[in-house]
Amino acid sequence: MRVRSDRVGRWMDRLDPPLHRLTGVHIARRTVENVRQAGWELERVTDLAPGGLVRHLIARKPASLERP
Repeated sequence: MRVRSDRVGRWMDRLDPPLHRLTGVHIARRTVENVRQAGWELERVTDLAPGGLVRHLIARKPASLERP
């Protein structure tokens, strides 16, 4: 999963609009924060590349978000 890097975040913010127009992909997402805001419980976040450019997230859907 690709997420927004803290180190190169400013460059990603600058490059995001033209890349999004060309590819439809946002490279400057704040995925960890978005997962938390969606109500998921993060169990572990592991940086797989320098500066947090690529991260592995393990999250659990809380029972309150389960469908009956």
